[in-house]
Amino acid sequence: MKNTSIPNTFTNPVIPGFYSDPSICRDGSHYYAAFSSFEYYPGVPLFHSCDLINWKQISYCLASDSQLSLEDAVTSDGIYAPTLRLFNHKFYMITSNRCSKYGNHFYVTASRPEGPYSEPVWITDHLGNSIGGVDPSLFFDADGSVYFSCVAWDKEGQGIGQACIDLDTGKLREPLRIIWHGTGRTFPEGPHTYLVNGWYYLMIAEGGTEYGHQVSIARSRNIRGPYEPCPHNPVLSQNYQIIQSGCIQGTGHGDLFQAHDGTWWLIVHGFRTSLGKLHHLGRETMLVPVTWDEEEWPVVNQNGCIGESTSLQGVFSNVVQEDIPDFTDDFSSDTLDMQWNFLRNPRMQNYHFPAANGKGVILVGTANTLNEEKSPVWLGIRQRHFNCSVEIRMTFTPSESDEAGFTVYQTPEHHYDVAVTSENGKTVCFLRKKVGDIEWTGEKMIMHADTFTIQMFASRTGYHFSVLSDGKEYRLGSGRTQLLSTEAMQYQNFTGTFLALYATSPNPEPVPAHFTFFQYRSAKEF
Repeated sequence: MKNTSIPNTFTNPVIPGFYSDPSICRDGSHYYAAFSSFEYYPGVPLFHSCDLINWKQISYCLASDSQLSLEDAVTSDGIYAPTLRLFNHKFYMITSNRCSKYGNHFYVTASRPEGPYSEPVWITDHLGNSIGGVDPSLFFDADGSVYFSCVAWDKEGQGIGQACIDLDTGKLREPLRIIWHGTGRTFPEGPHTYLVNGWYYLMIAEGGTEYGHQVSIARSRNIRGPYEPCPHNPVLSQNYQIIQSGCIQGTGHGDLFQAHDGTWWLIVHGFRTSLGKLHHLGRETMLVPVTWDEEEWPVVNQNGCIGESTSLQGVFSNVVQEDIPDFTDDFSSDTLDMQWNFLRNPRMQNYHFPAANGKGVILVGTANTLNEEKSPVWLGIRQRHFNCSVEIRMTFTPSESDEAGFTVYQTPEHHYDVAVTSENGKTVCFLRKKVGDIEWTGEKMIMHADTFTIQMFASRTGYHFSVLSDGKEYRLGSGRTQLLSTEAMQYQNFTGTFLALYATSPNPEPVPAHFTFFQYRSAKEF
């Protein structure tokens, strides 16, 4: 991540790995950003920065089952596109849970940015009914009125709906009405409203969250419209000829903000291609400077697109971009590090940390497998670099059909697993690759000990797996990143690659797997 070759520049993404649909708010010289989390738990990771370039996670907005129910979430379902705002010393995070039985859109509040956040306030229309659509946003007007907006539909198609809202009850004060259908590109979504110099600016994403993604903007002197589109829309797109061959693609879903020194910026997501037009790390968070032209329209990064090297400005001109630190965990704490995620709501009786000897985490497998849209016993972190390595130490003496190990995971239909299990009374280890409707199992190596060191080395194009046990190294094989890419999937996937520990078992009394060490390290090249 560190960029020292060119002065006064930084390298995008500023937050690498699956951190998509970013929303940002400022409290003095402190900046806070929230992101989509879909079917992963806890929900809505929250980051903090003082310089816009170096970010650190401080909490999750949705950290309890009462705030976040994901039991019925299918792949890329659940929490969509949060908006984070600060008003009257209170932080508001509004989002959608597309699989909740209580409603769709809701917001939570906190007096401190890191929380804890309140129980959800569910949003209803003026008649008390749940509201469809995604990507909700709140705008606090100068006169004290508060406006809710989200994706909505009318006879002309998809657009941006808006209505005044009662924040005490979550009920809209009026019918939701569409104020802009966008520029004519597909899927107008991700609305945010800003008041700048007497103009109400409405910023949206269009084109779908792939290679046609873009940021468009319109404005009006009246919050209710009509909205005049910017004459040089899209204000951000990677479709310009000068950038089509670059590593960063699919930029969109932006949130505009003014820094404490008066400079303007846009935070967006995009993805980095691994090879050709493939990407597997997910949509990552990018940052670009913004200026204003003579007609008071925003100009993004001077040329309307994002390169890997981006100019700094204002008080941030001398910021040094730091490397993303490596991550090591021996699970000696009684709380999990914030980098860890579960797949849907976990059953905590299947997780024990720290273990009895004060180190390690014990996973007790259930019948839920990695191939199902359920909640397996699974503990993962985001892959944040193309070139990286993982080392895991595990003690496990499985009974027949007990299984535990390590998975490079995208979806139930796309993952690579290093599995340890028992067959015919013998402990075996092997590589399994699940790609769509094909499942391949490599040679099963007989293990003569119950302790294992699992190793994974990743490059831009492949993953390489091995296991060390009883003083011997067993090379299990490799898998292409291509087959874990969004472009290789039957349905579009909105998340990114996770590196996870797991345990499964159909047995009524499964043997626990004891993981004593996990290390993730970035690398320049393998």
